[in-house]
Amino acid sequence: DQMHDTPRPSFCAPIYSPYHPNSSLITTRQAPGKIALSRLEEASKACNMLGYANGDSTMKQHAPQESCPCGTTQPYEACCGPYLSGELVAGTAEQLMRSRYCGFVYRNEDYLLTTWHPQTRPSRVRFDERQHWLGLSIRETHPGSDDDREAFVEFIARFKVNGKGHRLHENSRFKKIDGIWYYVNGEFL
Repeated sequence: DQMHDTPRPSFCAPIYSPYHPNSSLITTRQAPGKIALSRLEEASKACNMLGYANGDSTMKQHAPQESCPCGTTQPYEACCGPYLSGELVAGTAEQLMRSRYCGFVYRNEDYLLTTWHPQTRPSRVRFDERQHWLGLSIRETHPGSDDDREAFVEFIARFKVNGKGHRLHENSRFKKIDGIWYYVNGEFL
């Protein structure tokens, strides 16, 4: 794993998210999953689109009409993009799982950390520049709907490192706090 210590460009504000427990800039909910954005959040969104959201200029970018890496047939901007930009909050554990996969694909450290449960959240997410994500397959979800407090999502994520293929088969645990889903931990299968 490589750690990226490239400083965030001065024109990019920190990303504020409904997931972050110390975020004072989140205002009111407009509709389920919708958040009113402040000026700083708008600046952060712009920086995210430029690829600087996690202070790492090597953050991967996406083409606007590109299919979402999470495995659906929808374009990224209509699927997981709104979650990673902070426009929407995942309404189910599976939505959060899919969007977190995109967070790894696009190396969006801020999103991954803010959607990580506070009790298990690491201080950093390390990305390996040699790792290329190839696809996500959701095997099973228990239960994880809007009314649940805990859920499990079994998935297989395929990736390559230095041209060699690998599979990550995991059963991830999610918990809901104040109506927001968080990734807690996972068990390798």
